[in-house]
Amino acid sequence: MKNATFILILLLGILSCNGNQKKEKDIHVQIIKPQSNLDGKIIGEFFGCGYNTTINKKEINLYLPRERELNQINSILNFSGLNSNFIIYSAPIENAVATIIDNKRYILYDPRLLSISDKKSGNYWSSMSILAHEIGHHLSGHTLSNGARLKAELEADKYSGYVLYKLGASKLEATTAINNFGTDYDTNSHPSKQKRINAIIQGWDEASQQRYVSAIPPPPEDDNDDFYIDEFMAEDLVSKEALAAPNFGDLIDSDIDILEGIVIDVTREDPSGGGRAGNFNNPASDFNLVITIELTKAVFTKDNMNKLIGKRIKFHLLDYLHMFNIERSWLEKILKPGRKIRFKTIYYGYGSSDIVYLKKLNRSGYEKDANADNTYLVINDRAHFFKKPNLSSIKSAYLIRGEKFVGKYKTNGFVYTDFTNPKGQQTSGWINLEDVNTKE
Repeated sequence: MKNATFILILLLGILSCNGNQKKEKDIHVQIIKPQSNLDGKIIGEFFGCGYNTTINKKEINLYLPRERELNQINSILNFSGLNSNFIIYSAPIENAVATIIDNKRYILYDPRLLSISDKKSGNYWSSMSILAHEIGHHLSGHTLSNGARLKAELEADKYSGYVLYKLGASKLEATTAINNFGTDYDTNSHPSKQKRINAIIQGWDEASQQRYVSAIPPPPEDDNDDFYIDEFMAEDLVSKEALAAPNFGDLIDSDIDILEGIVIDVTREDPSGGGRAGNFNNPASDFNLVITIELTKAVFTKDNMNKLIGKRIKFHLLDYLHMFNIERSWLEKILKPGRKIRFKTIYYGYGSSDIVYLKKLNRSGYEKDANADNTYLVINDRAHFFKKPNLSSIKSAYLIRGEKFVGKYKTNGFVYTDFTNPKGQQTSGWINLEDVNTKE
C-alpha cells in the first residue's frame, strides 16, 4: 500500500520553482551536513526548482549521495563542458529539487523516485532525464530569480533533451520520465506534459543537428597506433541469423562498393522508431549503434553517390550486441570521433543503411601495409622516392637494386617507408610498387 501511495504521489508530479518565495534575508534555514556515519538535516522553509509540484516540509533528513547518481550527474556535466558547482544530497522527499541555500547550490533527490522511474520505463534514461532537468535549472539561473515559472520548466526540459541526446538516448527514452510523471494540463507551476515533451524533443533535435554543422573532430590520440584488430568483416558485424537470411545475406555477398569517411559521432538510437529493435526482440537503445560519417571517398556508380562526398550520413551497425565482448571493445576503440575508416554498406530498410565491412585508416587515408612484417626488395636499377603517392612528385633520392626496406603504408600503387642507409642517413617517402617485390 505504501508503494502504491508513493507511486501515486510521483505521478501527481515532482517539485517546482516557486514564484512566491520570500526574500532570502527573511528566511532562516539551517543545514546540518551528513557524514558517512551520521545523517544530516535541513531545518527551515526553502524553495527550489524541480519537476512538477512544490515541496511543503520544514525539516528534511539528508544523506550522502549514492555513487550511481554521482556518476550520472558527472556524465551529464561532462557533456555540458562544465564542472559541478553544486552540492548533491539524497533525501526522502519523494521528489528531486534544485535549490540555493545560503548562496550555495544544491541538488536533492530521492533515490526511490529514480528507482521507480527507471523500473517503470525499463531503463536508466528516466532517472538521467530527471537529474538533467534539475541541473538545467541551475545552469539556466532559475534558482537565482523568480522568473516565469512555466517558461523556466520548459527551458530545463529543453536542456535535458539536449544533453540526453549527447549521452545517447533516443527521443522516446528522453521523454519517458515526463510522459510517466507529468500532468495532462497546465498547473500554476508547470506546463502540461505534452508541452514539456515538445521542449525535450526540441533540445534533442538541436543537439542532433549540431553533428551536421560542427567542425570535423581531430584525429584520436591513438590514430597511428597499431591495433590488434583493425578490420571487421561481415561475419563480425552482422549476426549469424541475419547472414543466413536470403533477403539479407545475399545482399551482403553481392558486389558492394567501398566508401571512406571520418567518424563524426557514435550514438545508440533506433532510426526505425522502435520497429527495428522490436523485430529482433532487443531494446532500441542497446541494440542500435549509429555512426555519423562525413564521406571523403565513394566509388558508387549508382544513385549519384559521388554527389554525397562531404556530406554527413548516418550508418547503422546491425545487431551490435551479438559480438563477443573482446570484438566489441576493439570495435569501440576504432569508432571514435575523428577516426577515418573504410567501409561497405547496404540498405536493408528500417530507415538506415547498414555497415557490413569496416577497416581502420589513418587520418591520411593510407592503410596499414599488409607486408609490414616482411621487407621489400628493389628489383629495378633504381627505385626513386616520391613526396606523394603519385608519379608527379619524384624526389632525387633513390634506392638501388638489391636494397631492402620495411613498408609502413600502401596506397595508389605506392608503399611508404622510412629508410636508413648504412651511414645512418634517413630518407622518407613513397616507393613505386613496380620497382620492388616483397621478400619473405
